[in-house]
Amino acid sequence: MNGQMPMRLIGIPNGPVVRWAMSAAMAALGVVFSLSSVSAAETSAPLLVGEGVVDISPPLGTALGGFHYSDPTRPRVATAIHYPPEVRALVLSRSKISLAIISFDMLNVSFALVRDVQTRIKSQLGIPASHVRICAT
Repeated sequence: MNGQMPMRLIGIPNGPVVRWAMSAAMAALGVVFSLSSVSAAETSAPLLVGEGVVDISPPLGTALGGFHYSDPTRPRVATAIHYPPEVRALVLSRSKISLAIISFDMLNVSFALVRDVQTRIKSQLGIPASHVRICAT
């Protein structure tokens, strides 16, 4: 690769950056949900709120989305991180009903990523997919 960083694409389902972003979201939700459920027995039905933030900076060498390539032999790739992108998770819970809202600092969130994250959250945290909302900011 003549000394250059390998180019990675963000939007490829199950690509390395997508898997890493999904793991970051799960880590944020895992911390949030475990901390939020600590006081569940205090009153009959308290509203529990928790939030988490995880840095999802792509590796240097990742292709920059949304940019026109004037020279296809020299694509624009990330050479530095000036403002680290994040995944933010907010979990609301009352009684046995929980809702998760996840916001990715990305240009888009693919349908495949949404389904993968919803499936993992359901299996690991018990929050149904219909109660998990995911967006890109």
